[in-house]
Amino acid sequence: MKAAFHITAAPNEHQAIHSAWCFANALLNANHGINRIFLQGDAVFLAATAASHSPFCNESGAQWEKLIEKWSLPATVCIGSAQQRGLEDTHLRGGWLTGGLGDWVMACTEADRILQFTGER
Repeated sequence: MKAAFHITAAPNEHQAIHSAWCFANALLNANHGINRIFLQGDAVFLAATAASHSPFCNESGAQWEKLIEKWSLPATVCIGSAQQRGLEDTHLRGGWLTGGLGDWVMACTEADRILQFTGER
């Protein structure tokens, strides 16, 4: 099974971010695949480095960075959301690249399951 992850929860919405990470980790350890992790909205700060002056305390970012690196996962930060929040490519942790909604649409067409993790708003 291949899954596509769409995360819109901000880094301070710990339950959604933690649930997404646990689910991703469990899928990969069960020999399933993830064909894209796509961050949109305030979730883009999950990929931000400490030097980016993110308005959120981002303790989960390093955990995601390790997961992406270990499994060589395609990880995309929505360029529109990033630009609206003042994030540039130089502000992103390792493994994250900016991309558009077209990347997300392609991931959805190739995935067996689409998983969305949103905040409490």
